[in-house]
Amino acid sequence: MRSSRGRKAWESGLSAEDQAAQFLSESGWTILLHRAKTPAGETDLVALQGGVLIFVEVKRRKTLEDAAFSLSLRQQKRLAASAEILISRNPEWIYDSIRFDVILLSADSRIEHIRDGFRLT
Repeated sequence: MRSSRGRKAWESGLSAEDQAAQFLSESGWTILLHRAKTPAGETDLVALQGGVLIFVEVKRRKTLEDAAFSLSLRQQKRLAASAEILISRNPEWIYDSIRFDVILLSADSRIEHIRDGFRLT
């Protein structure tokens, strides 16, 4: 059973992902997957628009700046590995390019979509 603090953090994360999915949908993206679990880890959102397939990490913190700095290199690598698995599992997806995006949410309900938020070299 989750501690009270852990449960609140988990619920906050779910809420942030739901808000991010709604934001993307309202911006014309089709949500393909939400909370996609793979052996490499979980991908918060996968969406498609105009031939661009995005794998999205959602971060909520007190400020947008805090949220931006909370994405670690380890999480970036996990997201990339998870994306590889999801692509292989979903051969029906039709796309021209792939991106890793980050959606930031602040405690005061601001939201920022960072396109091409990171690249692994």
